[in-house]
Amino acid sequence: MMTREQAAEYALTWEGTPYVRSGRIKGPHGGVDCGTLLAGYLVGIGRVAPTEMETLLDDLGFLSNDWFCNTDSETYLNALTQFASLRWEGICSGKPPAQPGDIALYKVADSKRFNHGSIMLGWPRSLHAFSQRVAVAKPSLHPLTAHTEMAVFDPWGSA
Repeated sequence: MMTREQAAEYALTWEGTPYVRSGRIKGPHGGVDCGTLLAGYLVGIGRVAPTEMETLLDDLGFLSNDWFCNTDSETYLNALTQFASLRWEGICSGKPPAQPGDIALYKVADSKRFNHGSIMLGWPRSLHAFSQRVAVAKPSLHPLTAHTEMAVFDPWGSA
């Protein structure tokens, strides 16, 4: 598996990829959403085998824009905890203990479930799949994620 710094550099290779719900292809002619971005990242840094991730994504199926409104399950969180250990949980503000290469989940749009994810590049920057494309943002300042519940996961920790 890569070092944290190598993983953050690898994450940036996804920047500019169009936002496509359930897409799984990196690059200007591909597409990903925030969940499939994290899946591709975890495969790319060597945390999970491609076939194992494909099976997980197939089992999860298509997640609609409002999937989190129609479940009592922490679908996103449960999938991620198979590959990364929880480091911290709190509110997205100030300086959470997030390191380069960590993954963050957020409860956005007044959700009771974690429903958005990003890859930490080194606080305060992270890589997100937003409505148009994969881009770098500052989560504690971005209107989607600022002051929402946040959880930080360590792909190098034992899950």
